[in-house]
Amino acid sequence: MTKNSKFFEKSEELAKSEKKVQDFKHILENIDNLDDKCKSLWIEVYENSVLDRERASMLYTDLYKDIKGSPEKHGLYGMQMSKYLERMCKSNDQIIRLAEIIERVQRQEDKVDPNDILESIARETGN
Repeated sequence: MTKNSKFFEKSEELAKSEKKVQDFKHILENIDNLDDKCKSLWIEVYENSVLDRERASMLYTDLYKDIKGSPEKHGLYGMQMSKYLERMCKSNDQIIRLAEIIERVQRQEDKVDPNDILESIARETGN
């Protein structure tokens, strides 16, 4: 693989990451009662998790290519590969936890308060 094709491949990965972050921002924009500071923090957590996962994946893949078919290198680099996999799993866990928090916030936002319904009806009927 040439340097240009590696650069193109990494550029595509970066574009995919940026798209993921933009999609995530769009999800947060649809939550009305969410503080802007909280949104910014969640975006940062998400972006860092995605980037950490991708970096660990790239390092893992590079090392995997180097040790493939070489048992002595497995012994030398196996622990490092394990650390990369662990980093990817932790990043996934962060994203899952963030999704759970957002789902909980959305569920709370979607709850209908009976008093709100009664007040809305009263306003519409002029009472």
